[in-house]
Amino acid sequence: MKFILYHIPKTGGQTITNSFGKFFTTHEELIHLGVDGIKDAKKKGLKDWKNRKKIERDKAKLVLGHYVDIDTQNLFKIQEQAKHMIIFREPARHIISLYNFNFRNKKNPLSFKIWYLKQKLKGSRNWQATNFYRHFLKKSYIKSYFLNDVDFFKKILDSFFYVSVTKNIDRDLPILAKKMELDNFTVKTKNISVERKNVHYKLSESDREFLNRDNPLDFKIWQYACSRSDDFAN
Repeated sequence: MKFILYHIPKTGGQTITNSFGKFFTTHEELIHLGVDGIKDAKKKGLKDWKNRKKIERDKAKLVLGHYVDIDTQNLFKIQEQAKHMIIFREPARHIISLYNFNFRNKKNPLSFKIWYLKQKLKGSRNWQATNFYRHFLKKSYIKSYFLNDVDFFKKILDSFFYVSVTKNIDRDLPILAKKMELDNFTVKTKNISVERKNVHYKLSESDREFLNRDNPLDFKIWQYACSRSDDFAN
């Protein structure tokens, strides 16, 4: 069975990579389709996974990263049933994490409120839904500015094997590992933003209420993902 995780930035992807990396051979059984994974493969003299022969690609058991998309499953044998996975994050926490990550190397960053206003003026709203629509589904950038139908996303995500949220990763991953028939699994948590950089802005309760309300589609999808995560655990 093949497991394919589309990694929305800042939703715990590094934790998943680290945790399953202890059980799967990197670049063979575990394929990281992201900047770091591709760079590391090139450094080791390996072909881009997408350019390998199908018999070589088919050794992969878990494929994850920002460059995964709806067509990734077609890189395996046709008879293999790919199990798609995705993790969402509460919109308010996700936005604050993006801000801290963007200014991780700045001593005196732009204030959060000004940064957020600039993002909105550029049309940035419902960041996770937009990212999923543009990059995983490979849909129109122009249409992505007018997303509002949560049922459209629910219909697609209903076909996913695993839909969860960052707050439940520690609970869910051991269950997922059992379904992958892995023994003695432990979660290896890693928070890149906190470990590497300064945290310039912390989420307040008023911020949380405002940001969740200001990104209603992301919030509805996150609520749906919370429900899916609970179903997975039960």
